[in-house]
Amino acid sequence: MKMPCERLALFLSGLFLFAFTACTPLEEEAYCETSYDCPDGWECGPEYVCVESGTDNSTGGNDNALPDTTGSDTAVDEDLPTDDDEAPVTDTEEDPLLDTEGSIIDSDEPTTGDMEPSDTNDITPDSDNSVNECDQNNGGCAQNCADTVEGYTCSCDDGYTLNADQHACDDIDECTVNTNPCDNNGDTPATCTNTPGSYTCTCTALRFEFTNGSCFDIDECTAGTDNCAETGATCTNSVGLFSCACNDYYSGDGTACVFCNTDGQCGAVCVACEGTTTHCKDNGDGTTQCVQCTDNAHCNTGAGESCNAQNICTACPLPLTLATWDSGDDGWTKEGAWRREGSEMRWGSTTSYNSSYTHNLAYATDLSLAGCPSAVLTFQIQLKDDLWSSESGTDKNQKIYVECSGNSGGSWVSLTPPTLPTAQTKSSGCTTYYCDGNSSIDRSFSKTGQTWTLPAECRTATARIRFRANGSTAWDLLNPGWIVDTVSLN
Repeated sequence: MKMPCERLALFLSGLFLFAFTACTPLEEEAYCETSYDCPDGWECGPEYVCVESGTDNSTGGNDNALPDTTGSDTAVDEDLPTDDDEAPVTDTEEDPLLDTEGSIIDSDEPTTGDMEPSDTNDITPDSDNSVNECDQNNGGCAQNCADTVEGYTCSCDDGYTLNADQHACDDIDECTVNTNPCDNNGDTPATCTNTPGSYTCTCTALRFEFTNGSCFDIDECTAGTDNCAETGATCTNSVGLFSCACNDYYSGDGTACVFCNTDGQCGAVCVACEGTTTHCKDNGDGTTQCVQCTDNAHCNTGAGESCNAQNICTACPLPLTLATWDSGDDGWTKEGAWRREGSEMRWGSTTSYNSSYTHNLAYATDLSLAGCPSAVLTFQIQLKDDLWSSESGTDKNQKIYVECSGNSGGSWVSLTPPTLPTAQTKSSGCTTYYCDGNSSIDRSFSKTGQTWTLPAECRTATARIRFRANGSTAWDLLNPGWIVDTVSLN
């Protein structure tokens, strides 16, 4: 139970003035000015002594008098104050023990103005909350001051905790109070760094970035921040790093890669060509391979060898493409109505020939086929017949012969044809050459691949090939009539 408050009396110039200080426990009766000076359940009686509520306060004799503590004969005014009045004050000289409000100040205790911030919560509370302690120096609070009925309280911002002095604010080190508050759901834990009132999360490891609250690996290969070679290298990403490696057919450390197309570095693993395949061939598709030859200079030309399409030195150069006519005549000569259109050789004219004619389409370079035990000629051919009314009696008059020579074109041999298109053989049609029809027989056929075998007399060191267009009477075949395309030897 709270004890009554001690009353102090001071005599000045024959009078005495009551003043009060902080409450201290008393074993004897306590004096009071008003009931406020008494604890709960007590009240200030007529004798200015705290008595329990409801007690008869009459003491008899010496009413409303206080003992003369000075031992002098100075009279005391008997008109003592009531609960609603203030104690009388006389004009006196200024006394250092009195404050401006007339209250006694304990010279051994600091005044409110002299208090340190940590002492301000000890200020006697104002019961009616008429004083806002926060208005002066923020109540001594380091951060937040809140006025209350009993006085005031201090509080701190987020990230701080109130010091034991109830005024200062201490920073909370979130990185040590918690077990790394940073999100560790990424590829590597984030680093927590304490800051005043807060903390930060960063990625201190190389090649990581802080994204969506976690540290995630940077894919340098996708981001294009790697240093791999732009050509011939592959970038491989892994957590925290990346690696570069040269692709097949390239050599180097991955940051620089060289295409392996030399005799010293060739093939998928870039090794030196040796043995019977000492030359490197560029296949034109990003790959290379070691072969016996890439041109005739690598072969024994004195023995009639040449480098064939399989990059093998042999007396037989086959297979060999003789014509595609994609961009030129490819070494062929044209006579009469033969002409190149696009990637085809075409024959046809509206000019009437009243006598025999021969128009040749010939490969004008000798072919060294002496070492070939066999050889076949392949090509594509088409006929557009015209059913000209004047040809009523001249079926098979316009012909195409396929021929070869073994002596540089000095003499020619007609080749034996394979199975010809059906339109060519119907109605006792052609058997050893291609031919047109008359006004009643249409021998047209679409572009068809054909294969003709070269006889031994054409497999010489001076072989040649030709297509011979021949007619013996008037001519007016559709323009074009004959079409030949893509010729090769195999």
